[in-house]
Amino acid sequence: MISGTWSRYAPLSGLLFVLLVVASIIVGGFDSVDSNDSTVKVIKFWHDNDGEQIASALIGALAMVPFLWFLGSLRSTLRVAEGGAGRLAAVAYAGGIVLVGFALVDSALQFATAESVGDVPPLVTQTLSVLYNDFFVGFPVGFGTLMLATALVLLRTRVLPVWLGWFALLLGIAVFFGPIGFVAFLVGLVWVAVVSVVLFQREQPTATAPPPAPVAA
Repeated sequence: MISGTWSRYAPLSGLLFVLLVVASIIVGGFDSVDSNDSTVKVIKFWHDNDGEQIASALIGALAMVPFLWFLGSLRSTLRVAEGGAGRLAAVAYAGGIVLVGFALVDSALQFATAESVGDVPPLVTQTLSVLYNDFFVGFPVGFGTLMLATALVLLRTRVLPVWLGWFALLLGIAVFFGPIGFVAFLVGLVWVAVVSVVLFQREQPTATAPPPAPVAA
């Protein structure tokens, strides 16, 4: 009974994921250094913001835990709606796993750069900083695959509001187009939050009318 009760709240893990990602972005701040910046500028940035960047990395990594739970809820819904072998549901889930993997490595690079600054030679910090800044190829691959496969299932089955399918399709395409891709990912957070709520509402038991009282003979 307890397990069944808690399982109904699993889709809301998507909301927790979004909140943690937003918190990670805010804590990390909006200032950054570019891969082409001088070693002096890079070292100064990471030295002055090491605490914030470490906290941001840890929060970002923690966000992947509820995201994995959300992926499980989404995959279950897509799998049942798709029927058969559930190929698209599996592809969508695989895309999410790729996204999680790259996000964790990205957080690890952010943490390593901030935690080691001042304790390693400046060129090491600059190298780690470049790796962190340019570590992005896996994000559009994972996010795009998740969105496109999910969109196909939603548009075919309408298991969720069809506009969510069209939204996912647009995001899945846009993420592969340079700077627009980052905006698509941010908008994708809104999509995850909405889908999380919609899935939660689907999980709620519907009230049924009590059976009629027996008629006395």
